[in-house]
Amino acid sequence: MARVKQWRINQQLSYLLFDPISRRGAVIDPQPALASCYVQTLEQLGVGNAYVLFTGAVASGVKVPGQVLGADMFSAGALSGPVAPDALALGESRIRIIVDPATARVAYACDGLVFTGLWWLAGGLRPFVASEPEADVDKLPLLQLPDDYVIYPGRVSRGLCISSVAQEKALCCDPLLAAVGAHYG
Repeated sequence: MARVKQWRINQQLSYLLFDPISRRGAVIDPQPALASCYVQTLEQLGVGNAYVLFTGAVASGVKVPGQVLGADMFSAGALSGPVAPDALALGESRIRIIVDPATARVAYACDGLVFTGLWWLAGGLRPFVASEPEADVDKLPLLQLPDDYVIYPGRVSRGLCISSVAQEKALCCDPLLAAVGAHYG
């Protein structure tokens, strides 16, 4: 089972996803100002970083070891060769790549965890439905994941820095929960 370390700088969130057995990791949505923190944590944990993953376009100035991949690379179909375009190896686990071609956004899912960047923020389904009432919510790619998947967003939203697929569905569809949560919006 993969493990997660979360960093917060201002309202931006970044992560280290790592397999404790193989000692391989992936830094997700790194911030340039935290590069030394990532490297120090990798060294302390004895983890070799395999990937630097971005849920949007690749940011410049991030000095972290690993193969750099971003949303622009997946949407263009640029991956080929030994790396499958829909998954990346992380020890015994696989990081599944979820691409929304309509918006060029990418999320990464592994062992019941999903890293969404700015694509999906904690508590974000209800405002999305309010802004796009004609949208078929059940067809949103991230809602196709099992309810117990934990969502790790790219920034703090309404004070939340973690959610789940089930929680997002409940906040969207239950009028009582939506009314209770309205003061956060």
